[in-house]
Amino acid sequence: MTGQIRSIDDLDEDDWRRTNPRFKPEHFASNLKLVDAFGELAAKRGCKPGQIALAWLLAQEKNLIVIPGTKRIKYLDENVGAGQITLTEEENKTLRWFANAANIQGERY
Repeated sequence: MTGQIRSIDDLDEDDWRRTNPRFKPEHFASNLKLVDAFGELAAKRGCKPGQIALAWLLAQEKNLIVIPGTKRIKYLDENVGAGQITLTEEENKTLRWFANAANIQGERY
């Protein structure tokens, strides 16, 4: 959901996502539509797409705990920053609409 991976060629040869059905060429372009929708809102809000995705998850329920994975401190800082983003009701509804309409292609794993 960060928008950094635009093609299977953006992944290292040994990256596990190369075997993930959602990253297969026949599914990947379709799945990018949801990534792009989150990216557009992030650009409007002046933050990263991954932050919008995490903020949206946090907005779904008060008792939800989001545990994103990362290997780098800069991404940890971005993830923490997502907790400072408050989505408007309209933004939340818009992202929910995109998520429901996305028709994600490929099995989860």
